Amino acid sequence: MKEFELSEETIAGRLRSIAEKYPDSECLVCPDSGVRMSFAQFDRAVDDYACALIKLGTVPDMKVGIWAPNCPEWPIIAYAVARVGAILVPINIHYKLGEIKFVLADAGINTLFIAEGTRKCEYVDMLHSLIPEIKYSGGKKWHSRLFRELNNIVILSETKYQGMINFGALSGNNVEKDRKWLDAREKQFDCNS
Repeated sequence: MKEFELSEETIAGRLRSIAEKYPDSECLVCPDSGVRMSFAQFDRAVDDYACALIKLGTVPDMKVGIWAPNCPEWPIIAYAVARVGAILVPINIHYKLGEIKFVLADAGINTLFIAEGTRKCEYVDMLHSLIPEIKYSGGKKWHSRLFRELNNIVILSETKYQGMINFGALSGNNVEKDRKWLDAREKQFDCNS
């Protein structure tokens, strides 16, 4: 059996080193949505959303959920969560109301990224029935009585929903300005923690 050496890089650190070595190579290709990103573009998007997560109040070990089928945003969110030292909580796309209620309560999710839903599950409607505060927030900050840790819901859609943040609205951070801050945050972690 051939011996190999384990990498001492974090997941987010590995992405950064690959992006530096192969900036123009394709990293993400999603034919259904027409998205194509090089490693450099993908790494930049991860930095952008990592900065957005920090601005949303995400701290190390905080839980960030994603309830969405395969889409280009999924890997960007996953790497951004890793880059800030938070914990990704993937949620089964086929969960029904009782199951999503249990996961949100049990996992202690702070920020939840959601798609609008699938043909069989309307995620937005399910969240409105569990957290009526978001629907009637009037554009103000809401607080859930059931899920006290949940502070942000980010919708992976262009459609605006009361009490939810559109994914696209999170982008456009001044990553170059925040780079030192983001790098310092990322250096707090190593592959063994």
